[in-house]
Amino acid sequence: MFKYLILISINLLIFAGLSSSAAAAEAELGEVVVTASRIDERAFDAKADVRVITAEDIEENRFADLAEALSSLNGVTVDTYGNGVGYENMQTLEINGSSQIVVVIDGIRANTNTSMFNVFNFQSMPNLDSIERIEVLNGSASTLYGADAKGGVVNIITKAPEKNVFKFGAENGTFGFQDYRLYAASGDGDLSWRLSANKRRSSDYKDGNGNRYISDGDAENISAKFWKKTSGRSTLSLAFDNYESDTVHTGTYFRQQHGMRPPASFYEKQQRLILAYRTQFSEESDNLLSLYRIRSTFNGQNFSTAEDMIDGKADTTTWGFSDQYRLKWHEKHQLAAGLEYSHETIDDWADLLFTYSNESYYHYSLYAEDNWDFDGRYSLTLGARYYRHSIAGGRLSPSVTLGLAADEKTNLYLSAKDYFVPPSQYQLFSGYGNKDLSPESGQTYEFGVKHAPDNDTVIDANLFYRRGKNTISYNKEIKKYENLDREKVWGFRANVTRQLDEHFKATLGYAWIRYKNVDAEGEESYSSNYPNGEIKVGLNYKNRDLTVVLFGRGVMGREGSRQYASRTNLFYGTYPVSSFWVVDMAVNYKTSEHLTFYLKINNIFDEFYCDDVTGVYGHEDIYGAPGRNFRVGFTYEF
Repeated sequence: MFKYLILISINLLIFAGLSSSAAAAEAELGEVVVTASRIDERAFDAKADVRVITAEDIEENRFADLAEALSSLNGVTVDTYGNGVGYENMQTLEINGSSQIVVVIDGIRANTNTSMFNVFNFQSMPNLDSIERIEVLNGSASTLYGADAKGGVVNIITKAPEKNVFKFGAENGTFGFQDYRLYAASGDGDLSWRLSANKRRSSDYKDGNGNRYISDGDAENISAKFWKKTSGRSTLSLAFDNYESDTVHTGTYFRQQHGMRPPASFYEKQQRLILAYRTQFSEESDNLLSLYRIRSTFNGQNFSTAEDMIDGKADTTTWGFSDQYRLKWHEKHQLAAGLEYSHETIDDWADLLFTYSNESYYHYSLYAEDNWDFDGRYSLTLGARYYRHSIAGGRLSPSVTLGLAADEKTNLYLSAKDYFVPPSQYQLFSGYGNKDLSPESGQTYEFGVKHAPDNDTVIDANLFYRRGKNTISYNKEIKKYENLDREKVWGFRANVTRQLDEHFKATLGYAWIRYKNVDAEGEESYSSNYPNGEIKVGLNYKNRDLTVVLFGRGVMGREGSRQYASRTNLFYGTYPVSSFWVVDMAVNYKTSEHLTFYLKINNIFDEFYCDDVTGVYGHEDIYGAPGRNFRVGFTYEF
């Protein structure tokens, strides 16, 4: 009962008529984003549903990794198997009900083909000190970002140092958690550089019911980036990231308790190398030319039965280049255009069912989008991308967005955008694969409004409808992937941010989504993965030396556990609890100009829940989420 009283109190505070400073919502209104149009604009003015996580947000909330940071945003869902250890390649992020998203780092595509489940390992950047901000675009964006931008885009923007900085920190906590990190940067002269390193350990954990899971993680990451001013306004940069992890886990609770699975062990390594050349021709135009290479290695022993262990392997390489050009060619027109090429190779793949190697495909695309500002009130954005996949064929993807600045406090937008998703490497090359697959395609329609009734409050809401065809599904009769289904997805998201006074800020968000699938025979089914609603609520307190963040997530009406007379009845897609609240808290105390101590408590009320579906043996066969746990740490910066 106490946890609900706390959350209800936060909700009431948001709408309380407290006096506040005139600068309260300046940051919310004036935050500059680039993801929606690839052109700098205020988040409030963007004709799209864009959310921002700043470096200050990351520091005050003490997020452990990218997945935890992104899951704090309304409308974003992270499906995590337990604590995620050993399941890096299965952890998925969904935006607007789709895990088919595009991840870019400093505007450059970072999607990989290592897994059949996710497009990016969100644990591969555990040291968040190098991140300036994270922009999340909810909604299809294939015109600007190409294949897979069905649900949205995650743009990770890293820091460009302007001064000399040295920072290190350490954490210890429950479940054997240890984390040590280093960040150093220099911004003097024509040569700038940034270096970050991280070492992390964790061990067995318990869920909210006290069930213990065998789990062992040992990961390290090193990241470096160098900038060199070449001539005039031109800059050459080279970025390198290396992530390695060794993990041991047993999977679900029921299988572990009944000796059905011995511990599985995995080793993962991922390297990213990005070379970029940015030219600022004038205040109205610039160009970014980039070349990148992503190399992933994943191998170990997985479990088939209690007696059989099977070697798993995934060695893949992705390389490509892109050229992005931005131009304000008229006082009322801004253009973003470019080309992209990517080549993906599966050097070696082995899982419980199939092995294959030396398979590859490539894809290229051309795109252009023009933002036309009529008279300061109305705007029209027209765009198109032509995409060609070497196996799945070509596709033209247009988009149109109409914007209206009703007044200085209200912006509205209405958009229609095509999307397309080519088949994955597993759908093409595995034993279930089919090289005759066509890309999934469809349209997303959105209506959104942003309103700032005063200097302290920002309200935004978004309504979307997505329909698709050629949805790739597994055909049980022929045991192959085929373009079988059609999908219809619709949802609603609303968010309120209010600065209560000079110390307190509150946020309240609500998201609702429905997913309907129509198979080849016309039979309709609704996904049980989406609850009847999800609430995210936060209260921030900040003064000169102390910050306190209280964050709650409530899931309502998700399909709960089903009781069976026999555990031999197999079923998928049910959850152990249908509704739950999880509350976290972070406390930061700055003892001096250089030293900060902090405490992070997750799942304060020891709630029992899971973020991903259960296994197949019964309601106890779960990937239980960690119960109450805490971390204490410090950072020293000079």
